[in-house]
Amino acid sequence: MSTSKIRIKKICEFCGKEFFAQKMTTRYCSKTCSSRAYKYQLRVQRIERTKTDVKVAIDTKPLNDIRHKAFLPVQETGVLIGVTTRSVYNLIYAGALKATKLSSRMTPIRRSDVEAMLDNNPYTKRYKREPAPITEFYTNDELREKFGVSLSWIFKVGKTENIPKVMRRGKTLWSKRHFDAVFARQQPDESITEWYTAEEMRQKFGMTSSAVYSFVYTYGIPKKRSETKSSTRSGTSMQPKGWSFRQNRNTIPPLRQWNGTV
Repeated sequence: MSTSKIRIKKICEFCGKEFFAQKMTTRYCSKTCSSRAYKYQLRVQRIERTKTDVKVAIDTKPLNDIRHKAFLPVQETGVLIGVTTRSVYNLIYAGALKATKLSSRMTPIRRSDVEAMLDNNPYTKRYKREPAPITEFYTNDELREKFGVSLSWIFKVGKTENIPKVMRRGKTLWSKRHFDAVFARQQPDESITEWYTAEEMRQKFGMTSSAVYSFVYTYGIPKKRSETKSSTRSGTSMQPKGWSFRQNRNTIPPLRQWNGTV
């Protein structure tokens, strides 16, 4: 049988010498290097198995030491059931695991109580809750008319709050239940009876519009929308869909010294 005339220059993966191979898959320069490499790989595998066995023995040693103890401290209880010490304390605080507090550093736990906790809490499969079907919707015009918001605000809140929407005959319909929940969270405290409008704050404290809104945002001052008339120094003016801010001078800096920055 004729041999291949192809000569490929390669480097032996075991001894590192250069040689000419007749196939691309050749890795070693001779049978001796191939045999030695195979034995070396077997030796490395035996070493790795030994390391793994030693690690398992070290990890299981604490379990062997506490396996027959009737009373366990919190740390060993965590080792026994495979959780952290903090998780054991959480089980104690929740009433799922009984423990006895003898002092600030002694909290023994009966092994029988640990076994009873595990027996009384079998694993049960959690079924995925089916979402309630959405049958009521708002159109964009209905939202703007009812809540006095802009079209861009509707789409921005719909995206950030992940509100379900559908398209019908070229119109965007939003889930009524989800949008009602958003506006319910934004309702001001009913105990607040005195409010400033943005115009009143600008005139009374000498603030610009941007300074008013920056001030309100920075200090978390409650606000609400209103479509009523507001009295100012220059007379009575309409403030349609304007913001009103609660008068609360105990939690905010003095506005008379307001310099327009926050």
